[in-house]
Amino acid sequence: MLDNYGNYFCSELIRYLKEHQRIHFLKQIKGKKFIDISCNNRGTWALQTIILAVTEEEEFKIIKDSLLQNDNICTLAMNNQGEHMLQKIITTFSEDRRAYIFDEIMKNFKLLATDKQGLCVMKRLIEHTKQAQNQTRIVDKIKEDCLGYVKNEFGNFVVNEVMQQFSFEMTRDIIKSIQGHFVELAQNKYSSKFIEICIDRAPKGLQNSLIEEFLLS
Repeated sequence: MLDNYGNYFCSELIRYLKEHQRIHFLKQIKGKKFIDISCNNRGTWALQTIILAVTEEEEFKIIKDSLLQNDNICTLAMNNQGEHMLQKIITTFSEDRRAYIFDEIMKNFKLLATDKQGLCVMKRLIEHTKQAQNQTRIVDKIKEDCLGYVKNEFGNFVVNEVMQQFSFEMTRDIIKSIQGHFVELAQNKYSSKFIEICIDRAPKGLQNSLIEEFLLS
C-alpha cells in the first residue's frame, strides 16, 4: 500500500473483496499500521478505498479501535496526509457511526481549530454535522473564546464555516458575543470576513445594532 505502484493495485483489489476478506485485510493493518498508512502520501489514498466499502460491524469496530488508540485522531487531523483519511470517514460514515471522532475533536477543539491541517478536518466535520445537539456543542466551544478564534489565522475559518452552515438560531449567541468589538474585528486581517458574514446573516434589529456601533465609533 506504500509502494509507488502497489498502492494502485491495492485500491483496485479492495473494490473486489467480499466482507470476510475485507475484515481479514483490516486485521492485518489495524492499530499503528492503520495510522502509518493513513499518514503516507500513497497509502492514504489506497486505504480510503476501504472506508467507502465497509458494511460490517466488525469492520467499523476495527477502524474505531485503531483511531481511538493513543491520540490517533489528533495525529491524523494534524497530518497533511492523515487529515484526508479523517475527512473521508466524516463524509462517508453516518453521524452516529462516527460519534467517537466527534467526541475526540470536541476534546481537542482549540488545538485542531487553530492548526492548518486540523482546520480542514474541522470544516468538513461542521459541514456534515446535522444533529442539533452536536451543532450546539460546536457553538458552545466557539463561545468559550470567540474573539480568539475569529482573530486567529486558522480559527477564523472554523467560525465562518459554522456561521454559514448552521441556522441563525443556532449561531445567534456567536453574533451577540462580538458586540462591542465590531470595529476592532472589522479592521483585523483574519476576522474581517467574519464581520461581513455577521452583518449578512443577522436579522434587521441586530444588523442595525452592529452597523450603529460602527457608525458611532
